[in-house]
Amino acid sequence: MVNDIKSKNSKRNSNGYSFIESAIVVGIVGIIAAGSFAISAQMKKRMAVDEARSGLVHALERAQNRAATGFGTNKHGVLIREKEVTAYEYNDANERIMGTGEEFSFPSSASTDQTETDIIFSRISAATNLPDESLTVTLYGSGGADGTEKTTIIYKNGRIVSQ
Repeated sequence: MVNDIKSKNSKRNSNGYSFIESAIVVGIVGIIAAGSFAISAQMKKRMAVDEARSGLVHALERAQNRAATGFGTNKHGVLIREKEVTAYEYNDANERIMGTGEEFSFPSSASTDQTETDIIFSRISAATNLPDESLTVTLYGSGGADGTEKTTIIYKNGRIVSQ
């Protein structure tokens, strides 16, 4: 009789998983999925900020190199806006020469703290037109300052430092 009960119980248990076991597995998978989604969103934000910083530094260095080598007959610089940076040529009055701009738009989830800032590099010396010793440009991921921000500092002497 005892053997009959054991054999009936072992047959019943070997047919599959119980509801509680299945619910635990689904719960664990859900927790892992939620965690990986949050990490993925943060990584995408960081990548967008890194891409924006690369575009900003590239535009600054290109304008600086063109000014330092005396490329063309004008000064070179960049216009930094919230969602883009544009490299321009500038006349002697530091006015943008329209039609000379090369634009780099930041990824949609990245922006900068600058609204309309011109940085002009002088011919040959490549020093900037900055009124202060330096200008710090901060790039943010969507949602503002949450640890994904990166800074680029442009010094009056033309040095560019990206952090």
